[in-house]
Amino acid sequence: MKRKLNSGTMAFAVGLFTLAMTTILAADYQFEKTFGSFGTATGRFDSPRGVAVNSAQQIVVSESGNNRIQICSDEGSCTAFGSFGVLSGEFDRPRGVAIDNVNKIVVADRGNDRIQICSNSGSCDDFGGSGTAVGKFESPRGVAVNNQGQIIVADTEHHRIQVCSAQGSCTAFGSLGSSPGQFDLPAGVAVDHQGRIVVSDRGNDRIQSCNSIGICTDFDGSGAGVGEFESPRGVAITSQDRIVVTDTDNDRVQICTNTNPEVCTGFGSTGPKS
Repeated sequence: MKRKLNSGTMAFAVGLFTLAMTTILAADYQFEKTFGSFGTATGRFDSPRGVAVNSAQQIVVSESGNNRIQICSDEGSCTAFGSFGVLSGEFDRPRGVAIDNVNKIVVADRGNDRIQICSNSGSCDDFGGSGTAVGKFESPRGVAVNNQGQIIVADTEHHRIQVCSAQGSCTAFGSLGSSPGQFDLPAGVAVDHQGRIVVSDRGNDRIQSCNSIGICTDFDGSGAGVGEFESPRGVAITSQDRIVVTDTDNDRVQICTNTNPEVCTGFGSTGPKS
């Protein structure tokens, strides 16, 4: 069920929040550096998709084009593992990555319809495979890990979310639709500090916040206004439980409060590719 504010309250809240977020963004989100360029050598990238940071503050990147994982310092010194294939430790267009509670790398191995759990050296275990049964996947995109070590998977083309143990024992919720708790090509998942699962519901142009059994609230929908989305993809949670969304077709990032998700602010716009 969507929560609504009256227009006067909304305008006042958005004004205050935008002012506050402008200050926060100026203080906390300034550009620092870049590394990498197109290529196949270690430290170069082809269609990087997922990114996470491990306990050593290393940057972990999934490369869809090179079918591998790279682990990099923020200066761009990288190691890599993986290649195209179906064996454990091989990948087919990997997408989302997350770090679990014992610092293993969790990968949504999209083309192989499975989840892989890997050490930094590239030794991997996997579960899943193609199919409609619970514990099977169809083109999984996003992954996250909660405080209990469970792996949350956006099972994209089954239009559902699966909650799995590291051994691949899963429960699932969701189906194709537009009501709260239903999804259309869910892309990104994240978990807040209360254990709620936040989903970028790409085909429905909205964000949903769900408990582990699939009771969800949704907010906003298609549009280019503040708090509206067009094909949102990636989603993350800050230490203050703010929801950060890559609002893909609006070419921007939006940051929304978790306690009142209709209060959002955005930055970025369409521009030339570098």
